[in-house]
Amino acid sequence: MWPGYWVLPKEHCVITLKRVCKKNGLSANCSPPSDGCSQPRDRNEFDVLISGIFGIGAGNIEECCKASNHKLEETSVAFEVCQNLAHGGVLLLLPFLMETGLFSFQKHYKELKIGYYYIHFIILLLAFMYLCRIKNAEQLKRVSPGEFGKLLGVDRIPEAKCLRSKLKQLSNQEKADDWNKQLATDWNMSEENEFYYIDGHIQVYHGHKANLDKKHVSRQKICLPGMQEFWVNNKEGLPYFYVTGNVNEKLQAAISNDIISPYK
Repeated sequence: MWPGYWVLPKEHCVITLKRVCKKNGLSANCSPPSDGCSQPRDRNEFDVLISGIFGIGAGNIEECCKASNHKLEETSVAFEVCQNLAHGGVLLLLPFLMETGLFSFQKHYKELKIGYYYIHFIILLLAFMYLCRIKNAEQLKRVSPGEFGKLLGVDRIPEAKCLRSKLKQLSNQEKADDWNKQLATDWNMSEENEFYYIDGHIQVYHGHKANLDKKHVSRQKICLPGMQEFWVNNKEGLPYFYVTGNVNEKLQAAISNDIISPYK
């Protein structure tokens, strides 16, 4: 169930949408005008016209109504022919994401609560956000939800509040460490490594709640609190995983206690 969007009768939604489309010169079947390949301007105008029901770009009215009533079993996926689609290049990297084991999350995570966006949408959305350098849910507000949703085969991506709710459900399952270990093991087994590169990187902490040890940061020429990340890389310098330790922890101690012992 979506925060902020509650139950509306399906007939009311469809009638309202048809009125809006008719008033603005669109066909009653609620599809944006196109000659086989839609343009960004046409898509944006259509997304705004239907925004009064379930939000900007939410054109899949029937399934949205079912999801709001907890009756949607599966969200349909449909890719459209579009021109000048923002961030469309990330689709070229999808085969590589699959090859590196992105969809192996199914072995560790359970399905989320019934709603419009299921777990595979959320995982793929997070991967695309990373590739587009969108660091958090708040930054999604700067992205067109309808345009980004077309990369996933849906009408729009979830709003920031909905995405935070989904991420909370994922984090509550506490399966990230297990998935991380499995991916690191699979990557390691697929390569022949004679040696590994292990190095540490200090992450400065700028908050006030945690009481962390301090270390001199040469770039800022001052002692600041922080944590240290110890990265394990293959012989070409590509990372497998990292562990977090005390900012003053020695590399040898981290290798013995945090890297070798848990992965024996």
